[in-house]
Amino acid sequence: MKTVARRARTRTSVEEARQLLVTAAKLRPVDRLVPRGVYRFGSFEEAERWLTETMARTLARHRSKISSESASR
Repeated sequence: MKTVARRARTRTSVEEARQLLVTAAKLRPVDRLVPRGVYRFGSFEEAERWLTETMARTLARHRSKISSESASR
């Protein structure tokens, strides 16, 4: 058997995952989407509804104050 080329050394999947998490954290507009603490809910549906509403409120509060019309100029 003849070797034509060698595989280039690439980053490991752990390094790539770390870099992806770092990039995602930089793109996120806020540090925390949900306040810290212990929360108790009566059902999974109630917890999911609360989580979704809380994340939406947090993102709306930190949204850019520039209108989309001004940004496109």
